[in-house]
Amino acid sequence: DIFERSAMGETISMTFVPLGFWGLYEIINGDYKKWYIIAIGFACLIFSHVIATLLTFITVVIILLIYAKSMWKEKERIYYLLLAGFVSALVSAYFLFPLFEQMLSNKFFYTENIIFNVNDYTIIPIQLYRAVFGITFFPHDSTRSFLPALGSFLTIMLCLRVFIREKSAELRSVDIGVLIGFIFVLICLPIFPWTIFPFKLLNPIQFPWRFFQIITYLFVVGATYYTYRLIKTNKNRFIFSIFIIISIIITICVESANCHKKYNRQYHFTWEIRADNLYCQGTLEYAPAKIPSHDYMEERGDSVGTNYKETEILNFSRQKKGITCLDVKVQNKPETIEFPLFFYKGYSANMDGHELPVSESKNGLLQVTDVNESGKICVAYTGTLIQKVSPYISIISVLLLCIYIFKRKRKK
Repeated sequence: DIFERSAMGETISMTFVPLGFWGLYEIINGDYKKWYIIAIGFACLIFSHVIATLLTFITVVIILLIYAKSMWKEKERIYYLLLAGFVSALVSAYFLFPLFEQMLSNKFFYTENIIFNVNDYTIIPIQLYRAVFGITFFPHDSTRSFLPALGSFLTIMLCLRVFIREKSAELRSVDIGVLIGFIFVLICLPIFPWTIFPFKLLNPIQFPWRFFQIITYLFVVGATYYTYRLIKTNKNRFIFSIFIIISIIITICVESANCHKKYNRQYHFTWEIRADNLYCQGTLEYAPAKIPSHDYMEERGDSVGTNYKETEILNFSRQKKGITCLDVKVQNKPETIEFPLFFYKGYSANMDGHELPVSESKNGLLQVTDVNESGKICVAYTGTLIQKVSPYISIISVLLLCIYIFKRKRKK
């Protein structure tokens, strides 16, 4: 994520995946009054990476279904789980509420006009070498490139499971997590039916190998627990330490070679904003779906659209704080002015002090309607009520949660 993709959000989110699952453990089998742990974990996930949050949530739902019978016997655990979800939403309101508001207000590229199709980025069987051992035996395929890897160290540690004979509830729980991890590996292969319902609803995750973030966590827990159950003598600890050192050396050598090749041949680029890199905005996932194409704005330019050819547009300018202004001379009434701006809920327009109605044009752009006179029109993104209120909801929720945790620990 860091070197291959420069995906800082996804990298940071890996910090909070263990926190979310620790909280889940407390809900299912631990002290359910520590419900705030999973609430904090998911709030941090939401703030760092939306897709990682979705994949973690899917895994949590699967685990909850497995343990549904035991939780139903203690319904308090279900109540505290719902409380955790509610509090997590309030803590992350600053981001979550405006996001849902925009998603519900319109349709966007991430579902209607996507570039990346999940089914096109599955892992071909030979790429499992990279996935399992962290070693590349073949050149990258531009259409099915697979970047993440578990590494030989983690894979070999998982194999220690065959030497464990005793049984326990803890071992069973760990085995369930590892099994879910293996199922997620199979999900990344071409055999999985990504094109049928309901799996096609996950198309916005773009790459199925994003599941390897969750797989890594589940396998690490399993490998660590298996090692803990087996490595008990000084001799075994010494052998295991040697194995760790060799694995680290192999990983450094392999990835250093990949690094050298990539920087010598590929990584000569600049962050210049232009059409062929989609203006450094990913794949424009949150561009309105009505926009004809991903390069439409490049083709259209900074032109202003009108209904009537007789209408004159003068002094078009973009000012500070996101304000766009122009002078208009209207011949036919009423006129509609289309600005070269993506339409989002929260825009406002005014002419000489009085407000004008705004809406989305047929091209997915901002349009000002009912222009009945000549004058100066200025549009600006002033935001919505939810956008203005949600930061205060997050701040108050965080403060109240901190007070609750402090008082609980002090009482205990």
